[in-house]
Amino acid sequence: MPSFVLASTSPRRAALLSDAGFQFEIAPP
Repeated sequence: MPSFVLASTSPRRAALLSDAGFQFEIAPP
């Protein structure tokens, strides 16, 4: 699965994506 950059520091959003199996980096907007 491709990884992507999450332009959000929302911990809830990161947890949802992580639980769904996505790989991502967090980059504050």
